[in-house]
Amino acid sequence: ASSRCSAYCGLIVPFEGLKARQSTLRHSPMRPHQRATASRLMREPRAFLYHVATNLARDQLRRRVTRQRAEQELMHSVPDTPASDAVAIAREELERVRQAIAAMPPRPREILVLARMEGYSHREIADRLGISPKTVENHLTRGLAMLARSLEQGATAGDAGELGDRQQRSVS
Repeated sequence: ASSRCSAYCGLIVPFEGLKARQSTLRHSPMRPHQRATASRLMREPRAFLYHVATNLARDQLRRRVTRQRAEQELMHSVPDTPASDAVAIAREELERVRQAIAAMPPRPREILVLARMEGYSHREIADRLGISPKTVENHLTRGLAMLARSLEQGATAGDAGELGDRQQRSVS
């Protein structure tokens, strides 16, 4: 009877697979309002199993439809284009990164570009440049530190510039 019931569940929820159907059957606790009529229903166990399987499959389908609707609503509520101020900030940030990389010494800059922008491994960079992987690692570490310092100084200088502008406007 269990295999027939599993097959019946498969007709109701065909895309979930055998394991999901078996799990649905295993995790079918009796609800409180069903306990009173359980003895009557247990006299016809096949009908009872089909009834439980149908209800559980219906619940599973209802949850899936609800989740899909929520996902669709979320996708339609998010704007496709970023705000113009976010684009402007991102462009400024990108320009600061470009300038910081351009100001780096040639070897750390070359290794940083190969590793982080072009996706080469340390071994590939070492083979390409004729140096050891440890040297690549050292140059990359040094380059990343220089980049971080440069961006940090740029942010600090930008914050100080904005603060000075605000103070000057408040005095006027």
